[in-house]
Amino acid sequence: MIDEVYEVKEYLDGKKITERGRYRAAYMIARWYTQEGCTFRETRDKIFEWAKRTDNFLKYNVNDIIESARNCDDRLKDNVTLYISETDVNRIVTLFDGKNTRKLALALLCYAKVYANKNKEFDVSLSALSEWCGVTRAHISHTYLPELVKLGYITKIDPSATTVWHRAKKTTTSKYAQTRLRIEVPLYNAGKFQLIHNDFKKLHSEIFEKTQRNRFYIEED
Repeated sequence: MIDEVYEVKEYLDGKKITERGRYRAAYMIARWYTQEGCTFRETRDKIFEWAKRTDNFLKYNVNDIIESARNCDDRLKDNVTLYISETDVNRIVTLFDGKNTRKLALALLCYAKVYANKNKEFDVSLSALSEWCGVTRAHISHTYLPELVKLGYITKIDPSATTVWHRAKKTTTSKYAQTRLRIEVPLYNAGKFQLIHNDFKKLHSEIFEKTQRNRFYIEED
């Protein structure tokens, strides 16, 4: 989710994807082949070849997905270097006690370090975030994100700023919205913990599971 080119290559190599994650996978693959100069028809053929080869049945309107991908002017992010510091971790530990709340705070911090604008605002798909960090979409929306907002770690921007890749159609497509957020903590890309190959589970384990982390045990950078 952070290094987008690596993410696409994992999909193309047959990485297992949940049904909820197939929309994003198809969209990212469409962006990849568009970036590589493929035509609309060639991109469509590539997506269906991938879907068949990896047993990823697509219930969505693939042409809508490709159109959205072709309308995106950004190149996929590649060779992303991302670090988390003890200061970043201590801020999370000071504010939050629950495992999944900390997990979401860390995931959003990683995402913001790469995608936030100068105002520290960014758009993120909560469904894609759920797939990446391993916290259910419903719990992110109704439990953990509100806690991050309440403690001043995140601000949720006016819903009118939310963008949608395409409108829902009853049988063939899915509404895939992005939520506009602003992170309220400093964003310095430095520290001793590094995210490698989008492996959030490993990063989280190194920070929170291999080392005791609570309000009474704070390390310094």
